[in-house]
Amino acid sequence: MGNGDYLVYAMPRAGKIRTGRVRLICVLCFALTLVFLMLPAWTAGMETKAVAATSSAPASSTGAGSFRAAQGRSHQDVPVTGGSKTQRADAKKYLKKWGKYSWIRFVKFQKSGHSGLTTLYSDGTAGIVISSKVTGKKLRQVLVHEIAHAQHNWIYAGNWAASIKAFKSVFGKGKGQFGPLENAADCSTQHLTKSKANLAYKKKGCSAKELSHAKKLAQGYRI
Repeated sequence: MGNGDYLVYAMPRAGKIRTGRVRLICVLCFALTLVFLMLPAWTAGMETKAVAATSSAPASSTGAGSFRAAQGRSHQDVPVTGGSKTQRADAKKYLKKWGKYSWIRFVKFQKSGHSGLTTLYSDGTAGIVISSKVTGKKLRQVLVHEIAHAQHNWIYAGNWAASIKAFKSVFGKGKGQFGPLENAADCSTQHLTKSKANLAYKKKGCSAKELSHAKKLAQGYRI
């Protein structure tokens, strides 16, 4: 797999409680009834906070068009570790220039079988790992591709199903379940860097229509 590889982590689901004692079952059922009655009140604040943290405008009924994400984490607050002094300086430069609409937890340079690897979290944030062997112009293309993944995850608030559906209709199906995400990241890379170099999924480059959508994403809009 190429420089657009990524991992997806989701929040764990609560497990089921089982017991063989009738009395304990009754007690648990009563307790669970109270929990479910109170759950909306407990969780409402957390859900609102998560949406408020990732949104600067209300979404339209389709989740596109008028929805624009708030600016994410400042590039100055993103820890960049590992690699050489030049690699770290380049990474900070690219984060400053192209990481506006993203919330990146970290950028790490380390030994890796992948040129670039992005972990997408369900809260809209992301973490990036870059191979310590990647330098120069290739580093720019690889890192911007990964920044694009982070940007798209932030704009869609960690809703991969929504972004995959939206990107599939615009950037194509691609390979595998997450092909649309990879295609979108390549087109975003081409739009931002104005270069087709080192595109791992859209090897021939993106069309004018695809690039127009990539431009919208770069400005924080859903498509």
